[in-house]
This record gives sequence, structure tokens and C-alpha cells, in this order.
Amino acid sequence: MQMFTVLSQEKSTSPYFQGVYSRDTFPSLQENMCAIVNSDDSSQPETPWLALFVDDKRELEFYDSFGQPPVFYTGVQNLSNR
Repeated sequence: MQMFTVLSQEKSTSPYFQGVYSRDTFPSLQENMCAIVNSDDSSQPETPWLALFVDDKRELEFYDSFGQPPVFYTGVQNLSNR
């Protein structure tokens, strides 16, 4: 997976990279956290992978390589409430 390679090896992201998760296994948000999240639960077929970064103010940055906004992924919207 290209996103995993970049986020885990790039010196500006690797200190913050927490890993790869499905939507239902994603941990609570932490400051300065970077992760890759599948937009579906682990029991469902894989759908697009998303990159997330939480800064020191707990603001969530979202990256989708298909260019869809967060509202397109209904299950992902709840991640920021954790």
C-alpha cells in the first residue's frame, strides 16, 4: 500500500504514524496522530482507504485520493467524536 509506505517512512509523518485500521477498530483520536483508515468496518469488503491527521489542537485533516469530501463517507464522520 503506497500510503502506508509514505506515511511510515517520510520523516515528517513517521513520528506520528499510528498504523492502518478499519473504521470499527480505529482508536480514540490523539493529538499529533496520523493513520490510514478504511471507510468500512472490518467485516465488510474493503472500500477506499483514507489518510487522517490530528494536529495538536485535535483538528482533523482528511485525505481521500479520490477527492471525495468527508461527508461522502458516512461512517467516517463519527471518528472525530471519539
